Amino acid sequence: MNDFDKSNDLFDDDMDDLLSSIQRYTNSVPPPIEPHPPQPAWQAFAPPPEELMDDAPRKDSEGFRLSKTPDELWREDGLPPFAAAHNAEPPPKTPEKQPKQKRPKRKKSVVKRILIVLLALVLMIFGSIGTIAFFAAGRMNHEPLDAANRAVAHGPASSPWVTTILFIGIDEPMPRGRADTMLLASIDHRTQSIKLTSILRDSWVRFPDGNSRKINEVTVGANGSGARAMRVVSENFNVRIDHYVLLNFDVFEQIIDAVGGISVPMTQREINFLHNTTRLGRQIGRPEMERQMAQNDAVRLTGEQALIFARIRRLDNDAERGRRNRLVMQAMLSAIISNPLRLGAVINAGLPGVYTSISRWNAATLSMSAPLLVFYGTQEYTLPADGHRRGVTRETFRYEIDFEASRRGLREFIYG
Repeated sequence: MNDFDKSNDLFDDDMDDLLSSIQRYTNSVPPPIEPHPPQPAWQAFAPPPEELMDDAPRKDSEGFRLSKTPDELWREDGLPPFAAAHNAEPPPKTPEKQPKQKRPKRKKSVVKRILIVLLALVLMIFGSIGTIAFFAAGRMNHEPLDAANRAVAHGPASSPWVTTILFIGIDEPMPRGRADTMLLASIDHRTQSIKLTSILRDSWVRFPDGNSRKINEVTVGANGSGARAMRVVSENFNVRIDHYVLLNFDVFEQIIDAVGGISVPMTQREINFLHNTTRLGRQIGRPEMERQMAQNDAVRLTGEQALIFARIRRLDNDAERGRRNRLVMQAMLSAIISNPLRLGAVINAGLPGVYTSISRWNAATLSMSAPLLVFYGTQEYTLPADGHRRGVTRETFRYEIDFEASRRGLREFIYG
């Protein structure tokens, strides 16, 4: 066999092997086609894989070279490069909005600071008033209550909201003169009111020694004092009295002048009487008093003029005189409270002539509420009231009293 024959045999063997392979392939079952994984939405229009993205020349299906690369054609359409679009990362997720933390409002902090400053000022004012009252009380004549008088005066039941002070005006040299004026002042912090009770000086009452006399004699004699006046009023009318203040009418004048005078309302009858019979009428004159009443419902008086007005006796009766005393006392206290800058002048003018059971600490405590008293209402009462007294003349004029009705009426007035 020559070389040609050998080559033919080899070719035949190769063809047989090729045909056998083709037959096996065509008779076999093709492997299953695995589905492509889903693409994200951002890759819906992604370019082909990266190995096709180079700029090498490309040929079409017939072998002719394309004039432009796919990348160049893609750019002409205004799209990003193949490789950049294919390799681009998914857009970052938008972070969820966190709820904003509420910042503290500046307005609240400003209001808080203002309140703190106001509180500090109030404490400073009240502390200053208490300090002044503490040292001012040292200039008064302090007469502490003895055990017997304290037990009786503090004995009757009362309200913790009420403080009662007995003011006694003396018309003769201190301190043993006759009590010309007696005024019971009750300060009720619960109802925010000041209740003034005028005690008629001709009231016929029982004294601690068992005898009955006019109540204006409680300060007369060796046993007379403000403490005994507290005890007599408390025993006869069953009312608790915390303190007393006893002063001469000359002190009234000095205090009223120290605060710059007071204004009191007058009736036409009082104006006529003052004009015709007193030096007050000559000092002011009826036309001027009538003009002030028409404009202000009150007449401006100095200390001397106020004392003349309070002590009118021959015009009417003791009840009306007590009303005038209340008007003067009320105007004087209001002037003191509403003019704190004049407090030093009041202390220098009047306190050395005052006798009282109020200690320094009591004065400081009581004065703390003085600024609030300006806003308190005022009520008035007469003891004994109309219908609870009977005027009789037996050696001298006096009021005989229905004590049960008077006690009941006074308690209802003070404590409600």
